[in-house]
Amino acid sequence: MRNRRRKTTFLIALAVFAGGGCWDLNVTNLNDPDRDRALANVEDITSLVSGSYNSWFRDVFNALGPGFFLSQAAFQSNVGWAGKGQFYSRIPRLAFENDPSAPYYGTLKKAWFGPYAAIAAVADGLRALDDPEVAARAGAEELAMVRAFGRFSLGISHGTLALLYDQGFRMDETVDLEEKQLPLGYDALMDVALGYFDEAIQLASGAEFSLPYGWMQAEVSSDELVRLAHSHKARFRAQVARTPGERGTVDWSAVIADADAGIQADHLMEMDWN
Repeated sequence: MRNRRRKTTFLIALAVFAGGGCWDLNVTNLNDPDRDRALANVEDITSLVSGSYNSWFRDVFNALGPGFFLSQAAFQSNVGWAGKGQFYSRIPRLAFENDPSAPYYGTLKKAWFGPYAAIAAVADGLRALDDPEVAARAGAEELAMVRAFGRFSLGISHGTLALLYDQGFRMDETVDLEEKQLPLGYDALMDVALGYFDEAIQLASGAEFSLPYGWMQAEVSSDELVRLAHSHKARFRAQVARTPGERGTVDWSAVIADADAGIQADHLMEMDWN
């Protein structure tokens, strides 16, 4: 009798276990959040977008970034150690080696990875704000600030890539990364950058916000952001020309107009990562 009771209990337990195999055990892993849940908080989105400028600045103006090797290649400066670009000031000229195994590859990759890190951060943040439920959690002033600053960061990042490289990829929140992306030539990429600046100017014009100090290591009002965007437009439009022929086709009247609409005083930032 006791054995029969044990056998019955075992069969019931087995049936429950077998039935449980059909249950939906899809449990959210809070330790491995997906992008939608991670960016459902407006504060997280703001933090992501606001950090884009520092990502761009840190790698572009880093001691191992392009500044040293461009300066030395132009004989503007000279240093006694090869790690800061002295390699590229030699005569006869030595070719840039776009190869991770090359000894000076770091000077080439910094200005590529930094801008694209900034672009990726902005794209993820602005894509999250396209969700009406997420956008509703932010006020109109914060939305305008984040979107205008995001477009500004996209402008300086794409513009930098156009200045330094032969080709680059346009990336923002509208690009489907599941599809193959084709590179743009530097002139077309600069047009993309100028378009982002125009969007930043449009979004910031008439808005009343002040960027927190940490966004650009300076307090910047919406009006000042507009002026900065105009100044960068003037600089990038003038600098993208690479030959005498290209310089002759620059729209210098547009350069002057943007310079006149740009900053009229020193823009001081305290960039210190120590």
